[in-house]
Amino acid sequence: MKFKQKFLSSVIALGLVTSSMFISNANSQQLEVHHIDVGQGESIYIELPDGSDVLIDAGKSNYGSTVVNYLKGQEKDIDIEYLIATHPDADHIGGMQEVFKQLNVKNFIYPKDAPHTTQTWQNVLSLADAEGCTIKDSTPGTTFNIGGATMKFIQPTVDYSDNNDDSVVTYLEYKDVNFMFTGDIEADAEKDMVAQNLVTDVDFMTVPHHGSKGSSTEEFLAKAKPEHAIVSVGADNSYGHPTSDALNRYNAIGSKVYRTDQLGDIVVKTDGNTATINGNNADTSRMPSDITGHWAETQIKDFINKGYLNGYPDGTFKPQASITRAEFVKTLNKAFGLTGKSGKVFDDTVWHWAKDEIDIAVTNGVCQGTSAITFEPDAPITREAAAKMIANYKKISDTYHDKINGYNDGSQTAGWAINEVEAILEAGYMNGYSDTNTFKPKNNITRAEAVVTLGRVIANPNPVMPEPPAPAEPVTPPTTNPTPNPPTNIGGSGLTDSSTVYVTPSGKSYHKTKSCSTLKRSKVINAVTLAQAKAQGKSDPCNICVK
Repeated sequence: MKFKQKFLSSVIALGLVTSSMFISNANSQQLEVHHIDVGQGESIYIELPDGSDVLIDAGKSNYGSTVVNYLKGQEKDIDIEYLIATHPDADHIGGMQEVFKQLNVKNFIYPKDAPHTTQTWQNVLSLADAEGCTIKDSTPGTTFNIGGATMKFIQPTVDYSDNNDDSVVTYLEYKDVNFMFTGDIEADAEKDMVAQNLVTDVDFMTVPHHGSKGSSTEEFLAKAKPEHAIVSVGADNSYGHPTSDALNRYNAIGSKVYRTDQLGDIVVKTDGNTATINGNNADTSRMPSDITGHWAETQIKDFINKGYLNGYPDGTFKPQASITRAEFVKTLNKAFGLTGKSGKVFDDTVWHWAKDEIDIAVTNGVCQGTSAITFEPDAPITREAAAKMIANYKKISDTYHDKINGYNDGSQTAGWAINEVEAILEAGYMNGYSDTNTFKPKNNITRAEAVVTLGRVIANPNPVMPEPPAPAEPVTPPTTNPTPNPPTNIGGSGLTDSSTVYVTPSGKSYHKTKSCSTLKRSKVINAVTLAQAKAQGKSDPCNICVK
């Protein structure tokens, strides 16, 4: 569920001028959006809260009767208050011929700057003229406020040579639930929409151009972040729509994808707070169902809200599941704003969805491949490897391994990662498992652990690494006097001036044994004769070991 303030504030920031305004004061109730199954084409019927009817596109000519009959099934004597043609392609406007012939259309809206030389399009325009309806240009910024809902044209102010990119893009908002209908826009229009700050995050979105390879770009989806993506597409179509490339990009951001070739008509109903799709509850909160009460819930929600990481299409986050190397570097890149690329590609990332994210991580020194030619993007990442990447980014390491060696399994840490693991422990970014006093360096880091670890890095951006202890002074063997003095018994302790005792550089006591409990925290212990110890000012016998 998105918040209305986000969109309205972006409109204010843009200073968009509304070219026309249509207002209805009818009481608000429920809003419905019907994606009519018209094969390899598109037709979307919207019933607004006050009962006004909107039709965006009508499929191919041979689907005109299908659309009309569907509309009559919703309302016997239906009138179309607004008929919107996104662009002149036949699979979007062909069925409008039948709509004009059989239904009363009050307002017809289309992009007048789009080329319209086909006979089908000429027929549609002629029928619109004959209908006597109001004909308007789909000017960017045009806004309709109808019965509590807001509808706005948000396509770029650019005249493209390609009909697809000239498509009308419509934003629809009802209370806290919102939609975006994208026509057949491709990468150029998507790029301009992002650049002009026209894209806001939405709950429901029609997949641009039926899921073509050149649409649904990562940059566009990173802004739109649709929880639910609906593809209007024909079964076994010759275009291969929706392409696996496009579907993978939706999967990567956690969108749930619905297809008319698989489900038929797809109907969304909402009261502005909750929504259903074909009668089933549709979560519009963006929050996965399996994080409530989890120890990492707060941090996971924060990362999802900021777009660093997403849940899965089934509505879960799977906090205890492993996170892959590709997912981890993408999350790290997003969390720290890394963007620089060098074109680095591995043999197993050429066609991978995270190819660019992996390039960014490698270019910024976060990581390397698992070999010169492989990255293994879908392999789970271990705790020591995750620590290594974070330490690389922070440029921290620690060669004094007192933290990691304090764990029962610290010695299992790989040599290539131990300095970085130590630094991560010193910085407080990661911890071990207190119940077993283990670090488990070879275990896969979980999605929850990864999020919390990166959250700690964000919270403590300038960790102070401890100074390593001074190198241990060499143990000096006691000097042997070739002509020892007669033994002098000191207080019944059994020590003489030539006896070996143990001292620390700064202490005042001498000790009979190096394993004395009072010396257990001392890093430097020297062996000297008692006479030498006294000469150094070590005149106090230890009250534990010197008796």
